Amino acid sequence: MRRQHPWVLARTGLVVVAIIFVSLIPLLLPGGGKGLKLIALGASVALVVALVRLYMWWHTVYVVSNHRVIGVEQQKLLLRQVSEVPLENIQNITQVKKGFGPNVFDFGDLQIQTSGSKVAMEISSVDNPLETQQKILDAARKLK
Repeated sequence: MRRQHPWVLARTGLVVVAIIFVSLIPLLLPGGGKGLKLIALGASVALVVALVRLYMWWHTVYVVSNHRVIGVEQQKLLLRQVSEVPLENIQNITQVKKGFGPNVFDFGDLQIQTSGSKVAMEISSVDNPLETQQKILDAARKLK
């Protein structure tokens, strides 16, 4: 079982910090002590944003069994997509790393291709994509 790399939560962390920072601005203004409600609101919103994103990250998993690759992606709070690709149908797996973070922290996307389709499944932001790619290909070879 694999999860997305924890680095994908960094953007959410920046959003949370920005929300908290913006909610603290009234303290800098004259009579800033009256902005405590805004600070509490900002902290509450930041907490909800962080918890929702953490929930979505935690419930997005990829499993390689001895017969198939299963992807469970929590795309929104109330939207979960489950995909599977039988190992015997896998023709090719492409590894994609875009940008600074994925190359430095070694995570990326895997695009699983089957006969008759461009991309049957995409495993996004997986930790150590080369190792995951090799595990899937080894499982597919054992089945054939």
